[in-house]
Amino acid sequence: MANNWDESFPDLINHSFEIYDNCTDAPDMTQFHMHDFYEIRFIIHGNVTHYSENAVHNLGDGCITVIPPGHFHRVTPRKESSEKQSTNKYERILLYLSPKFLCSLNSEAFKLSEIFDVFGGSVLNHLSVNPAELLEFTQPLREIVRKNADDAPLYHISNSAVVVLVLASLAERILSHRKLDLKSGEGALVPHVISYINSNLSENLSLDSLSEKFFVSKFYLSHQFKQYTQLSLHQYVLTRRMMHAKFLLSSGKSPSETAKACGYHEYSSFYKAFLRETGQSPCNFK
Repeated sequence: MANNWDESFPDLINHSFEIYDNCTDAPDMTQFHMHDFYEIRFIIHGNVTHYSENAVHNLGDGCITVIPPGHFHRVTPRKESSEKQSTNKYERILLYLSPKFLCSLNSEAFKLSEIFDVFGGSVLNHLSVNPAELLEFTQPLREIVRKNADDAPLYHISNSAVVVLVLASLAERILSHRKLDLKSGEGALVPHVISYINSNLSENLSLDSLSEKFFVSKFYLSHQFKQYTQLSLHQYVLTRRMMHAKFLLSSGKSPSETAKACGYHEYSSFYKAFLRETGQSPCNFK
C-alpha cells in the first residue's frame, strides 16, 4: 500500500494529512496564492524570502513556518544570495493538514487549531530552531514518507499518532516562544494595506481610496502592491471578497446580504463578479 499523495493535487478532503520530503531548486512563486488547508514548512537547508499578508521574512536552515487556510503567501529565492541559490538546493519537509483533522484534536481546555491560526496569522509566523530540535520534528515525518504505506489502515493509525505528537511538540514550542517582531522592515506598507483590506471588505477599497488613506500616491501603492504580491490591488480585493462571499453564502446569508457585506452596492455587479469567479450564481452556490 502506498501513501497515495500527489503534491501537484493535494487532497485534504479525503486525507487527514499529506507529507512531502523535497529537495529542489528554490521556488520562485510568481503570485500570491493560498490553500484551503494548513501548511507547515520545515526548512532543512536553503535560503528563501517568504511573503505573507502580514510581513516579509528571509528564512533559512531551521525555520518552521505555519500557514493557515486562506492566508495568501509566496516564496522566492533570497535576493541577497541569488548567486548561491543558483547552485544550492532548497530542502524542506511539507506537512499539509486537513482543517477537519486539526479541529478534531481540539478540546474544551485546549484549542490546538487556534494556536496555529493565531501564530500563522501573526507578523512573526515562523520559528527558528537548532539542528537537533529540527530533527525531532522532521525525522518522524520523514519516516512516514519513507515507509510509503499510509493507505494501509493500521499504518494510517500509527502515522496519525506520529503527526499528532509532532503537532503537540510544535504547539508547545510556539507557546513558549514569546519573541515579537514589530519592526517595520522591507515591504512594511503592503502588509498594512492587506490587513486593512481583510478587515474592511464592505468598504470602498479602490486604489484612490486606499492611496488616500495610507498617504501615498496611487502609482506608488499600485507598484509596491504588485511587486510584493505579484497581483494587482484590484485582483487581491476581488479574490478576498469572493472568498468572503463564499463563506457567507455557505453560512446561510442571503445573496443580497452577502453582496453588501462584500462591498457591492449594486447586486447586479456582485452577481456578475461571483458568476465569473466561481461559475455559479450566488443563489445556486453550495
